Amino acid sequence: MSDSNNSEDKRAPFDGPYVGNVWGRRMTIYGGIFILAMLAIMAYRHWAMDAPFGMDEAQPTFEQPYHQQKAAEEKAARDSAKLNE
Repeated sequence: MSDSNNSEDKRAPFDGPYVGNVWGRRMTIYGGIFILAMLAIMAYRHWAMDAPFGMDEAQPTFEQPYHQQKAAEEKAARDSAKLNE
């Protein structure tokens, strides 16, 4: 009689029977519908905006702002040596 009580007390909390899906069938269906809706939005965006899915596109090259470009030109003009012949 005392042996059966001891074996039940030493059991780990997850040793019991499988209780199944904690959230239930309805929440699983709602989650699946949400995932499919997000995939549909992504596919529509790709089709309508001609936006790429991946990250393989070339990075755009940005021009220097005007003041940085002008300063670089002035520095190059100052640094050039003008040799008299």
